[in-house]
Amino acid sequence: MHRAVLFCWVLSCIGHVHAADMPWVAIAKDKKGFVLEPTGKKFTPWGFNYDRDADGRLIEDYWDDEWPTVEAHLGQMKKLGANVVRVHLQLGKFMVGPDKANEKALDRLAKLLRLAEKERLYLDLTGLGCYHKKDVPAWYDVPSEQWMAWADGETGAVVVQAFSDNRLTEIKPPQWRKDASRLTKQGFDDCFFDEGGKFLWAVGPISDEEVEVQLIDVQNWNIVQQMPVEDRFGASDCSLHGTCNPSLVSLWVTAGQDGKQVFWLKRKGSRFTSEQEEQLVNTGPPHDWWTPS
Repeated sequence: MHRAVLFCWVLSCIGHVHAADMPWVAIAKDKKGFVLEPTGKKFTPWGFNYDRDADGRLIEDYWDDEWPTVEAHLGQMKKLGANVVRVHLQLGKFMVGPDKANEKALDRLAKLLRLAEKERLYLDLTGLGCYHKKDVPAWYDVPSEQWMAWADGETGAVVVQAFSDNRLTEIKPPQWRKDASRLTKQGFDDCFFDEGGKFLWAVGPISDEEVEVQLIDVQNWNIVQQMPVEDRFGASDCSLHGTCNPSLVSLWVTAGQDGKQVFWLKRKGSRFTSEQEEQLVNTGPPHDWWTPS
């Protein structure tokens, strides 16, 4: 939450960058897409993830000394038909302290906005993140008592580890059903700590037609509830995503071009229910601002 607050504050420090006559992009009234204001004309984002160059550098690593490169890149994207460019910003490059912004970086960001305006491109600003470990400031370093969890691609288990490198536990993957074919991969696909840190969500396939969602109590690492969820496409990949509601998690089930579906996992205490979202079909995963229809 504090990252979002910091980011909004950083944007407010940029000041008003004149956007000429480029219309605002808004969510359509039917909540199924985007429109331009005030005309109501449909807007379909189409563009590039401008995250790093061939040497792994983010734009803010070289935009001071190599600004013509940035100009050339945005010009090339426009010629290729883009209307949106996603840019990743790091906390360590835009904040010099917990309550002090980097004015030079803000000025350069304002210059980037003016360049995007010139090319008639919208910017999707992502951040403030911590992508490169060397750029994470000491005052923002994660305390050792916090945990991280991931689905191990080799064992299929969920591994929970403290940031102090102390491994806390491993959660075994769900058991395959007897009717599972060799198309069904064994092991968890994803895991996610809820906002309060009291529960860990995990999901993985159990057959060609179902995945299993588990809710795990972090006090003892016991599974307090597990539930099968339909995979109508078969052998799909799954991921879990937070929302603006701490008791609500979204489950994204995707089979690439075969289709995608979204389920809402609604927790009450140590129990949860699952409900498919009918209005989100063949879409990307819903994030913070999505709520059930």
